Amino acid sequence: MSDQIKDDGGPAMPVPNVNNWYGLSLRDWFAGLAMQGMHTRDPELDFGDIAELAYEQADAMIETRKQ
Repeated sequence: MSDQIKDDGGPAMPVPNVNNWYGLSLRDWFAGLAMQGMHTRDPELDFGDIAELAYEQADAMIETRKQ
């Protein structure tokens, strides 16, 4: 995994705070959905492998949204 900070896409479902927005990042939201789908399809997959693949997919989705 890279030490480079990834674009997290901002909050997925922003909640207003006094000076900022907070909440689950869009990257985490996308990765969670991807993990859910992968685990449903093959429950024997290693969670670490699923997590890596899910974040790769989330990063690709965020990059595609920028276009």
